[in-house]
Amino acid sequence: MDKFYKNSKNKLFRNANLNKHGDLIEITAEEAANILAINNAPQPTSADKAKSLIDVAAGKARASLIAEGDLVEQEYALAEQEVIAWREAGSPSDAVPQSIIAWATATGMTDEQAAQGIESAAQSMRSVLLSIRAIRLAGKAAIDNASDNFDSVAQPFVDQLDQIRP
Repeated sequence: MDKFYKNSKNKLFRNANLNKHGDLIEITAEEAANILAINNAPQPTSADKAKSLIDVAAGKARASLIAEGDLVEQEYALAEQEVIAWREAGSPSDAVPQSIIAWATATGMTDEQAAQGIESAAQSMRSVLLSIRAIRLAGKAAIDNASDNFDSVAQPFVDQLDQIRP
């Protein structure tokens, strides 16, 4: 039959060598089970950890908006910048930026339709990014205003961010 021991820090031992661990006292199996339950209970989430959960969820939401690959986000930004510059120049048909030509050629659109598509996608991206930012900041502020139960305070914000998908 197993014997259970604990030390002064409530560390649990079974069938321990008393010569190696001089500060052990024998306890009942029930006491050992109670110590084990306490030691294995989920630890409350700290405010910083809860904020990190929100940041991670926001990062996943942002990442879901962009096609996978290196520098894709910069490619979208470049296309938007080229459309803005083209519009400011009066949308000259003899100076269509490469990003517009590439999108028009790939989709069979006119240059104007491609430019409008790029503008629309950029506006949609900004709108979603601002929504993610608002949820993220509201969640972190809610945690700052909470005194405990940080994980339950964070969870609704994480859930909202998890719902954001293209």
